Amino acid sequence: MTRIRCAVLQPRLSCILRLVIINANLVGNYCVILQPEFAERFCAKSKKMNFSGIVIGISAFLCIGIFHPIVIKAEYYFGTRCWWVFLLFALCCIAGSLFTAATVPSTILGVIAFSSLWSILELFKQRKRVEKGWFPKNPKRDCK
Repeated sequence: MTRIRCAVLQPRLSCILRLVIINANLVGNYCVILQPEFAERFCAKSKKMNFSGIVIGISAFLCIGIFHPIVIKAEYYFGTRCWWVFLLFALCCIAGSLFTAATVPSTILGVIAFSSLWSILELFKQRKRVEKGWFPKNPKRDCK
């Protein structure tokens, strides 16, 4: 397997990798050349830590954790008749995600929207779990 190596020759750009290794079998015999202006901007930005991925990951984790008991309680008290509430909430979050300029809030709204859409499926699966006896049945309402 042949590899092509491309070195960054400017010593002042210490935050850029000194050696870029590209697999010739997958990419071909091409070498990426970094512009000095781009490299300097990259170095300036890379000195700060980026917590947006952590914030989005924690938000997704919390969103899934919050929607799980909401689906169970919604099926217990309302049955599957309330699926449209999850759909409307998801559509509002999708619209909010589309019109939010900032990346992190837009991504969090998208995660909430698709968690809500997934909750519609889980609502109908929850009904089947109740019918199997895995979850308690509400005696004050019909199973629908």
